[in-house]
Amino acid sequence: MPPSYREFLKVSDGWQDAGGFVYLLAGTEHAHWQVHEPMGFAEVFKEMRDEDAGPEERREADLWRRGLRLDVESDATCVLMDPEDVDEHGEWAVYTWASWWAEPPQRYADFLAFMQGMHREFHSLQAHRSGPEPEFVNATTRRLDALVEEARLEALRGD
Repeated sequence: MPPSYREFLKVSDGWQDAGGFVYLLAGTEHAHWQVHEPMGFAEVFKEMRDEDAGPEERREADLWRRGLRLDVESDATCVLMDPEDVDEHGEWAVYTWASWWAEPPQRYADFLAFMQGMHREFHSLQAHRSGPEPEFVNATTRRLDALVEEARLEALRGD
């Protein structure tokens, strides 16, 4: 397993609400290799690839055979770590794809970048909700933002 995912598993064996569309992210018990996925995505993506597909398109389609699947419950959103897309630190790229997107999977450099992206997505969606839900920006968030800004300025002054 890549370092950032191993660190995640030391702290949390799974995660609820990773972004706005992954309701449950796998821990050790639910992560599984995509090759065992019953929905047949590997065949679907293989068929979508045209005859003149280049190496990048073939590699992307093959992700659906080799990836480690991390989404457990979602709004038709898949999260895969790619054991063949590895950086110099041993980190595996993470790809997300939703059946309702009209675009190829989104790539994150590693699990940490994926979780940071999901954090931003979750809060962005919460900030734009309407109805009786509490606002994302409120007295507590403004107070905490002020403390962070104060600490940043102190750090810049060398304190």
